[in-house]
Amino acid sequence: MGAPPPIDGALEGSPGYNALRQIPTAAERLEAAIPDAIAQIERAALNPTLNPAELADLQASIDTLRSGGIQYRFEAIRNQPTAAGGAKTENGRSTITINPSAPTLFYSDGSVNIESLARFLVHEGRHVYDNQVYSLQNGPSNIDEVRRTERNAYRTQAAYERAVGMVSYTVNPMTGATVPFSSATSNFAAERSVVSWVNAAAISATEANSRIDRNYQDYLNRLSAHDARYGTHTTPLPRQPYVPVPTYSPPSSY
Repeated sequence: MGAPPPIDGALEGSPGYNALRQIPTAAERLEAAIPDAIAQIERAALNPTLNPAELADLQASIDTLRSGGIQYRFEAIRNQPTAAGGAKTENGRSTITINPSAPTLFYSDGSVNIESLARFLVHEGRHVYDNQVYSLQNGPSNIDEVRRTERNAYRTQAAYERAVGMVSYTVNPMTGATVPFSSATSNFAAERSVVSWVNAAAISATEANSRIDRNYQDYLNRLSAHDARYGTHTTPLPRQPYVPVPTYSPPSSY
């Protein structure tokens, strides 16, 4: 007799198929781990070496994550297939998207890395908190708002990492040197996110302006055809205003 088919090729209704159906997906494992990750942040906040500012940052994220007003989605981030995810607020409703394919959120055996998930959530939870506190109903809309919220989020992440003894690194944008990530260097990490936001917003605005141009040219062509057919002369309506294209400018200080 030949070897049995691999479980991922099992026929529906067979024991192998039923066993496969009982294996939680990566998204299901992440969703189930969220309460443990939030509890991990709460334990980190009990570290007696935290200073009042660090504790306040962690508590802001904890209260937000515990509020129950966040929707979680599990999918990859566009153009960032390995990124852990991100937070977004639209019309006052907040969503944290978690990428089931993000390698940083799992151990090699496929189990969820609770500390890494907690680090991700404490960062994104602070973004949600800031959107609420600063009344950013649709999230940050300019470079100053982005820089403020990213600095807050990375500073909160630095407090968590120090509390649990995590070691990570960031890059000094002024020198290009790799340095330990901490509250003192968290603005370096934040600036990378600022640059990414500006680049993405510029691409989005440029694409939107191209659509405006195409739609307006189509309108002018149809108007010209109409006038040629009926012997009229119609004054065209003005073109829709362009979407401003943001440009990056470095901060006055780090």
